[in-house]
Formats: sequence, structure tokens, C-alpha cells
Amino acid sequence: MSVRRAFLAALVFTTLAGCATPPRPEPAAVSAANDNGRSYRHMLDDALANPAAADWSALRRAYAASPAYDPFVSVKPDGPNSTAALRRGDWQTAASLAEAAAAENAMDLRAHLNAYVADRQLGRIAAAETHHAVVVGSIRAILGTGDGTTPQTAFHVLATSEEYVLLDTMGLKSQRQALIRQNGHDYDQLTAIHQPDGAPRVVFFNIDVSFAREKAVTLGSVKPIRQNDLPRP
Repeated sequence: MSVRRAFLAALVFTTLAGCATPPRPEPAAVSAANDNGRSYRHMLDDALANPAAADWSALRRAYAASPAYDPFVSVKPDGPNSTAALRRGDWQTAASLAEAAAAENAMDLRAHLNAYVADRQLGRIAAAETHHAVVVGSIRAILGTGDGTTPQTAFHVLATSEEYVLLDTMGLKSQRQALIRQNGHDYDQLTAIHQPDGAPRVVFFNIDVSFAREKAVTLGSVKPIRQNDLPRP
């Protein structure tokens, strides 16, 4: 088993251990007072100070309602490059890129996951545990929205990259992806293989929020602002 996969196996055990309660429905649309991101910035500061105690479901809703919400997070160069560095065992480069991406957008789940793996390898245990807490809190929030087995019980995500992080932590390797629309909702349907035993699996993700934001960003009607440029409460 590779180092990265061993850490992911440990991570998913930690994550799933706290998810025995029934899923909570997640609204497809997120709304919040127009405070230019002050509420999100305040919640984020508290969450980063103590990620293990944060309400990540509430934080994710505030993020999606804020002007910092970027559905293309992890698509920018630092995301793919940190993953490539991890695969070749270049822990220092992976950590530097992933740490920078996480600092740029604290809701970048891939950045935190990569930083967790790289920091553990570099012996930066305190930093690794902070990233671990962010990843576990975020994934528990996603798992709390459904079970992913049907469109009606799809996992709600805020970026396509989150779909693949979740697959990673579940030991699944994506084979193909399809965009489907059903009853006025948009879904990603991912067909995957469970790597430990080779069993096929189909996982559904509700992308109503991220798909709408992606279109707005692509068309230029919305331009996400930098997280650090959000006004403080």
C-alpha cells in the first residue's frame, strides 16, 4: 500500500467513525444576508482556530453565500501540481504548494488533504493534524447530506474537486462521469471501482449550487474575491 493510500485509509476510518447518524437533507440553494462575506470570514476565523469544534456544515453554507465562493478551487495550478508532487514522493514541494493553496482558500479540500499527507511525511505533526481536522470536518459535513446512492440522496458538494476527494477517502477510483438533470436538479453521476475489492460503485453528487456558480463565473457575471480580501466583522 502506498504512503498516500495508507494515510487516506486512516483518514476515512476517522471520518466515517463519526457519521453513524442519519443523513440531514441539505438545501440545494444557499442563502444568507448580504454582508459582503463578513459572516463567513468570522466563522472561518473561528473554525481555523479550532477546526475540530467547528460547525463545518454551517461554514460551508456561509462560504457558498459569500463573494469568496470559488467552484473552480483546486483546478488552479497549485492543486494539480501538489497532487503530482505527492505521487512522486516530493513531500516538500507538495507541502509548499498545498499549504499555499489552503492559505489562498481555506475551503479547498484537496489542498488540505494533500497538505495533511505531505506534512505527516515531513514530521510536521501539528500542521498535519490541523489539516486533518479540516478535512474530517468537511467530509463529515458532505456525508451528512446523503448517502450518494441515488439522485434523491446525493451528496451535496461545492466544487467538482470535492467529489474526487470524497472518492479518494472512500477507496474509490473514478471510471467515468456523467452530468444528469432530473426534476429540476443537476447531478454528477460518477461510476467508480472500489479499489480494495474491484467492486463497481455509482455515486451521485448534487451540484445545484456549484453548477450555478460555475456558469456565473464562466459568463463573467460573478468574480470570486480573495478570501483574505473579505471584510472583517
